[in-house]
Amino acid sequence: MLSFSQEAVVAVALSLSIASAALSIITLLHLLKLRKRGELLVKLSKEFEKRGKPRKLRKRYIVFKAISDGRVLRNQVEEAIRKAVRELYGVTVASIADPQLIAYDDELMKGIIRTNNLAKDYVIASMSIVREASGKRIIVKPVKTTGLLKKARKYVEAITR
Repeated sequence: MLSFSQEAVVAVALSLSIASAALSIITLLHLLKLRKRGELLVKLSKEFEKRGKPRKLRKRYIVFKAISDGRVLRNQVEEAIRKAVRELYGVTVASIADPQLIAYDDELMKGIIRTNNLAKDYVIASMSIVREASGKRIIVKPVKTTGLLKKARKYVEAITR
């Protein structure tokens, strides 16, 4: 049998070991996030180094549908997506991606985001973590990605409510 003081020492030791395990996991997640940011920068620098001259970044258009309790305005959706990219990947990747809301229908809550070919996947991943825009609950669902704005507009028209 353990005395009260021995039980207290065991409890403190157990809680400290749990706390250190949690801190280790948090540190690992932060390192993985930093690695992802670095991967984009390496990918971008390799893209510019090919053939000895900088290559032009190609535009990509992401068609999306927003689902919300109430109406969410254009600038609110754009800011929520930009904020999600910054939170998930940092300011550097957000500046490379530079997601811009090209078209948005306030009533049907569907639109088009423009980015570049290197950051397209990062923007799509960031759209999945958007949960709030100006105090309103919202889900942003990417539908289709294309390289042509005209084709993206056709996809927006094809989205049913």
